[in-house]
Amino acid sequence: MRILPFIWMTTKPFRRYLAVSITNSFVYASILIGLPYLVKQLINAAQMPDVPQLIHYGALAIAAEFFVGMSWRFQDWAMLKFEPPYRSYVSKIIMEHFMLQPHHFFQNNFAGSLAAKMGDAALSLPKIISVFISSMIINAVSICFAVAMMTQISGWLALGLVCWALLFISCSILTLKQFDHLATESARAGSRVTAVLVDALTNMLPVRLFAMQQEEADAIAATQEAYTIANRARRWFNLKLEFAQGMTYWAFQGLCTFILVRMMLNHQITAGDFGLVLGINIALERELWSLNTKLRDFFDQWGMVDAALETIYTPLESQDVPNAVPLRVTNGEIVFDRVQFNYPGTEALFQNNSLIIPAGQKVGLVGYSGSGKSTFASLILRLYDLTGGRILIDNQDIAAVTQDSLREGIAFVPQESSLFHRTIKENIAYGRAYATTDEVLTAARKAHAHDFIMQLPDGYETIVGERGAKLSGGQRQRIALARALLKKAPIMILDEATAQLDSATEYAIQLSLEEWFQSPATTLVIAHRLSTLRAMNRILVFDKGKIVQDGSHAQLLAQGGLYRLLWNAQINGFLPEEQK
Repeated sequence: MRILPFIWMTTKPFRRYLAVSITNSFVYASILIGLPYLVKQLINAAQMPDVPQLIHYGALAIAAEFFVGMSWRFQDWAMLKFEPPYRSYVSKIIMEHFMLQPHHFFQNNFAGSLAAKMGDAALSLPKIISVFISSMIINAVSICFAVAMMTQISGWLALGLVCWALLFISCSILTLKQFDHLATESARAGSRVTAVLVDALTNMLPVRLFAMQQEEADAIAATQEAYTIANRARRWFNLKLEFAQGMTYWAFQGLCTFILVRMMLNHQITAGDFGLVLGINIALERELWSLNTKLRDFFDQWGMVDAALETIYTPLESQDVPNAVPLRVTNGEIVFDRVQFNYPGTEALFQNNSLIIPAGQKVGLVGYSGSGKSTFASLILRLYDLTGGRILIDNQDIAAVTQDSLREGIAFVPQESSLFHRTIKENIAYGRAYATTDEVLTAARKAHAHDFIMQLPDGYETIVGERGAKLSGGQRQRIALARALLKKAPIMILDEATAQLDSATEYAIQLSLEEWFQSPATTLVIAHRLSTLRAMNRILVFDKGKIVQDGSHAQLLAQGGLYRLLWNAQINGFLPEEQK
């Protein structure tokens, strides 16, 4: 039952409004059952007739009706103060939890599915709480008051009311597990529809280029059909449940009418008592059927939240250790101390790798695709945790420092640059929001992005679209490079930062990077174009997760081996196939 602890945790800042709402539910329940009592007194007074009593109880009945209306408005006010900020708070809590997940969590889950589940939780939790307060509590209190009142007339009638209410509610409770299962399956099927749809929409270009429109439409139709089947099963189950509950009310009301007629004929009750019992039954029947209708939605929402929390409560792997301290980068020295790592279910990429990258050194990383270069950089960023050994930055174990401080000290440009659906200026200044306009322009010029930015309709205020869709790959890469340069971090990692650029732009950026290489920052450059690395102090050659060569460009050419093979192949305009 992970939902209840989550509700208890997230409602803490809003419990005063919930307390008001719960108190109001008690007041409403007492008035709901009090009204039939006032009707009883009016009927008895009308038979006499007793004018003062008629006026007295009539005024009370009108006042009770007024307070019923006011009670609901007060309830609406309390929920208005609770629901909107609570939804925002839940979204914030879930987003913060997502941010703590390891990198592979986002590789294994659709972004659209994660967003949908976060939305499901934020929208459904307030509805669950509202049904509990506005229906479940009201019904429980109403039944208690009704039993106490009917006991004054007939113990048998009170017993009958208890039995019917228990039977009616038991039908829901005994079928809770099955209904919860069906609702959860329906919610999961609905989430899969959203995930497949978003996946197709975000990859519309390859869908068109490979003429796969019909196949994608069929895939969406298949997931939609699965959702339809799951939803139909849930609704058919609910139909049978409602029929069974309806039969219990028919039997109870018939029994009550029979007993009341007998008691009336024997002069054991007044006409007012007759009206009181029937009035209570009608009021409770209306409330319980209302509850039954809301329970359908309640369990639907419960299923959606359960499916969402299944993902949200994915165990955190890369967490800050207790009492983690901020990383303090003074020089930028990086040490791999007997590092071991492998992805789950795959062969180890690093086995007791040890090396030292002195502060300020400019290091190139080369090798075939999949040889471990990007993983090497990811381990420094702690996007994955080691399976053995440790990585030190300025003599500090990165596993013992806060992840935020670690990444604040490193500027990283990935292979595939992803931009936010914001302005170019905001994208460049991301991570350094206090940067001045002049600093943003300077970084853009160094990344050779300023000229193309100024040709855009809104210049630096141009919205780049989702993931930078309005820009070319090379333009996105230059924006990402400008963002990294602006950060001015003591450690910089470039992962194929110039791979999507034309030769002229790449050459110009290399000149800018050579200026950067004069800075004291420690720099790691991953590149397939080996010409990019000629200015490096040192080059590490990777093969199958091992560093097989280590030296300068001239030294490695003289040594021969894999580096010279790669260099000669690139001169001839192609790369050889990986040696088996």
